[in-house]
Amino acid sequence: MMELFSKTRENKFTLVFLQNKNYLEELHKIVNSRKKDNAKICYVCLSKPYAEIIEDFKNEKIDCNNFFFVDTLSSLSYNLQPVKNCIFVSKPDNLNGIKKAIKKAIAKHGCGTVVFDTISTLLIYQQAHSIVRFTHEMIMDEMQKTVDKVYLVLKEAGIYRDESAKLIKDLHLFADKIVEL
Repeated sequence: MMELFSKTRENKFTLVFLQNKNYLEELHKIVNSRKKDNAKICYVCLSKPYAEIIEDFKNEKIDCNNFFFVDTLSSLSYNLQPVKNCIFVSKPDNLNGIKKAIKKAIAKHGCGTVVFDTISTLLIYQQAHSIVRFTHEMIMDEMQKTVDKVYLVLKEAGIYRDESAKLIKDLHLFADKIVEL
C-alpha cells in the first residue's frame, strides 16, 4: 500500500477511493497506518454503528484506545447510554451535529486525524452540494487546520451513482491527496 499519510503532515485532506470487495481489508490498513503515528483518531461512523466498528476492530486486533468515535447511526435504533469514547449524533443527516461532535473530539480528546467512513454514505440523507459545503466548512475551520481529514469513498455507488459522481468531482477540488485502492 502506498504511503497514505505524509510524514511531514502536508496532506490535510486525503480522498481515498475504495472498492466494495476489498473495503474492510483496505480500511484496516488505513487505520493501522495512521495508528503508527500515535495520533488520536476521530472515527466518524457513517456506514456502520459504533458497536459494529468496535467488534470489527477487535476481531482484527486493532486497539481502539487511540480512537474517539462519532456515531451517526445508533441513535436511530437504540436508546443509548453515554460512552467514554463515543458521541452519538441524533441522526445521520445532522451535519451540524456531526461537525460539533468532531470539534469536541479534537478539542477535548486531542484527535489529530478525522476518518469519515464512508462519506459517500451521506448521499442517502443529503444532497451532494450539502456534503461539499460541510467539507468546505470542515477544511476552513480554524480549529481543524492542523487536523488530517480522510474521506473514504466507495467506488461502486449503486442507485446513487450520479450523485456519487458529482460528489467525487466536487471533493476532488478540496483534496490535497487522492488515493485509489
